[in-house]
Parts: sequence; structure tokens; C-alpha cells
Amino acid sequence: MNLYQFKKYYWLFVLVAFFAGCFWIYEAKQSQESINLAITVFGGVVSFFFVIQKQVTEDIRIFRELFTDFNDRYNQLNSKINHIANKDSELSEEDKYILFDYFNLCGEEYLYYKKHFILEEVWITWCKGISVFMQKPKIRSLWDEEQKESAYYGLTFDIIDKSAKKYKRRSPCFNFW
Repeated sequence: MNLYQFKKYYWLFVLVAFFAGCFWIYEAKQSQESINLAITVFGGVVSFFFVIQKQVTEDIRIFRELFTDFNDRYNQLNSKINHIANKDSELSEEDKYILFDYFNLCGEEYLYYKKHFILEEVWITWCKGISVFMQKPKIRSLWDEEQKESAYYGLTFDIIDKSAKKYKRRSPCFNFW
């Protein structure tokens, strides 16, 4: 179980620890030392609960900041990328720079997804959008050319394609840890 799975079920750990602590106090031989130790452990469990809850709240804040930043940057590029994708001519140098900005954005999104700051539901949805642009031969050709340099934090077309295939219309309510 990794940290991110643990954060999803930490409440279960706290609940079990709480009942174990209650049982321990009940079963203690009523010595002051046993009761003090049980109270200390119980206080530690409660403190642990608040630390994890604070971390979950901080993770949600970071996710929101990243999500907003990535979407704002994408919105600035969206019409330009659509124009490039729909025109018949070859890519100009300006088109390539716009696409490089887009590829960098996609790579950054992937990096934060790998570090568990981006929810899988969001990443899958983004990949669905990325794959639409990658279906355009001139965009895909530039991407493939860039991939020879191992650019974009390890993001490959195979990763995009596999993630996009997981896409299903999902509930707008995300399950935060």
C-alpha cells in the first residue's frame, strides 16, 4: 500500500486504532502507568488523524492550483492549436513553437500525474483531448520527431493512447482520496 492509497483509507486505520485503544484501557490492570500509556497512544492516534487530514486538504489545494494553471494555459493555446490542426498547409516555425508549448504543457501535466498531484480521472480526460490532436499527421509527426530527444518527462504517445482508451464519461464529482 503506497501513501496515496493509505490516505484514501486512513480513517479506517484511525477507527481501528481508536477501538484498540479503548480495549487496551478497558483491559489495563488499572495501574496508573498503563492508563497513562494508553492515553498517550490515544493522543498520538488523534494527532495522526489531524496530520493526515491536513495533508489531504493541502493535496486538494495543490491539485486545484495545478488544475487551474494547466487549464488556463491550455485555454490560451486552444484556438491556435485548433487552427494549426485544421489548416492544410505545412507547419510554420510559429506553428511549431505553439505546438512545442502545447507539448511542454502535456509533459508537465504527465509529470504531476506521475507524482500523484493530478487525479487519474483528470489525466484520462486530458489524454482524450491530447489524442484528438495527435490524430493529425503533421502534429503527430512533430511529436514523433521530438520524442527522439526523449522530451516531455517520459510522456509518449503510447502512454497518451492507453490513458485515453480508459476514458468513460464519469461523474463530475471526483473521489479525493
